[in-house]
Amino acid sequence: MVDADGFQVVKKRKGYKNKFCQDNHRTSTKTWSKLSSSDIVHFDVSELKSKIDKCRHEKVSFFHYTFDNCCARKNAISKEECGSKISAVIQEEPIADIVCYGIGKITTCPIARYQFALLLLLKEQLQIAGLCYIYEPHFSEDDKMIVEKLGCHLIEHNEEGKRKVERLTLFFMLHCGKPLYNSVLWANWGPRLSNVIILGNRFSSYQERIPSRQLRSEASFIYNILPYVKETPVPNTFHHSDIFNDSAIHWFPRDILGTVPDAVWDDNEEPTYASNDPEIVTHTVLSS
Repeated sequence: MVDADGFQVVKKRKGYKNKFCQDNHRTSTKTWSKLSSSDIVHFDVSELKSKIDKCRHEKVSFFHYTFDNCCARKNAISKEECGSKISAVIQEEPIADIVCYGIGKITTCPIARYQFALLLLLKEQLQIAGLCYIYEPHFSEDDKMIVEKLGCHLIEHNEEGKRKVERLTLFFMLHCGKPLYNSVLWANWGPRLSNVIILGNRFSSYQERIPSRQLRSEASFIYNILPYVKETPVPNTFHHSDIFNDSAIHWFPRDILGTVPDAVWDDNEEPTYASNDPEIVTHTVLSS
């Protein structure tokens, strides 16, 4: 079945996002850079905003069912009502900023538009007082224009996820490669990880399907933090079942971080990634 936006509704399977949006995460940046100005298709901004509004409207009921219990604001819902949900994350401190990585090309990818619509809903519902930062290495000028018009602040260069934060920040990273999660952890390694909340792939899924030795070699900061992270799976109730599957909210309570051995914090060499790593676009690729 195909919807009005050309989006096919299918059963869950791996590789879904790449199948429908290959240019977002698999197209070589070198190939992209060879496109001439005549090859770039410019979109009608009003039409694109209408598509995003449509996605947002579809997501309202999904959002309230899924995130009302996962993103309780101070004094809004009690911990008893939320059970083990995200009220335990925020506690008395509101989220100050959002950082979004790897969302995909909004102008051409329906999946990216649904995820962007969720990002805008989170920004609104959490009453973010700070900024909503966003970086996608394959953004066109039209993508950049639309996200700025809708209240997001563009990150101008490829950080490879290595952004240090000084106040409570939600990292919105649905279906990103594990090097990006690894970099976010490295940049905030130590007790300041209490400033980090990550909405993205379940860390526990890496532990379940990747041998320990391989995970430690490829993403040592994910491997080292696994005993100390709190993870709340996000119920996948959206009718397009593969857009938000296998996702979770991760946070790092101060009391648990206080039990981490010094040797773990001392193992903090900056991670580097090969330019041909299929899970991340490095800054060296973009500059070549």
